[in-house]
Amino acid sequence: MDYSEYEKIAPRLREKSLQISRMMGMNDDDALDVAQDVLLKLWQMRHELSRFRSLDALVAVCTRHRAVDLYRRNAHSASLVEVNDELLTDSFTPLAELELAETSRWLHEKIRSLPDKEHMVLMMRQVEKREYGEIARLLGIEETSARVLLARARKKLLQQFNQHSQ
Repeated sequence: MDYSEYEKIAPRLREKSLQISRMMGMNDDDALDVAQDVLLKLWQMRHELSRFRSLDALVAVCTRHRAVDLYRRNAHSASLVEVNDELLTDSFTPLAELELAETSRWLHEKIRSLPDKEHMVLMMRQVEKREYGEIARLLGIEETSARVLLARARKKLLQQFNQHSQ
C-alpha cells in the first residue's frame, strides 16, 4: 500500500477508531490519542495490510488493545489500594508498617497480573464505582459476563492472598 491509497482510507479508519474508543468510555482527548496511535500502527503495517480480510476489524482490535493499554497505565498511576495516612499512627510498629506496605505492593502486582478483561472489570467496578450495566456496555459484553468476570477476579485475588498469608 502506498501513501495515496492509505490517505484515502485513513479518515474512515480514524472515525472507526474514535467511535470504538468513545464506546469504551474514553474522553475525546484520549480517544483522539488512541486513534492517532492506531493509524500510525496501520501505516507501519502498510505492507502487511493486504493479508487481513477486514481493515475495520483490524482497527477495532488495535483500538481496543491501545485503549486497554492506556486505561491500565492510567489506572496504575492511581493507586487501587492506598495506604491511608491516618492508619499509620503510633499504634503501628515499624514492622507492621513494613508488612502493610509489602502487602500493598504484592496486591498491586497480583491485580496487574489478572487477565485483561478481569482486570478492567475489577478496576471499573472497584475503583471507578461503575455499575455492571455500564461496564458491560463499555466492554461490549453481557451484564452477566461482567458480573462473572468480577467474581473470577475477586476469587483469584482471594485465593492468592490466602496462599500468600499462610
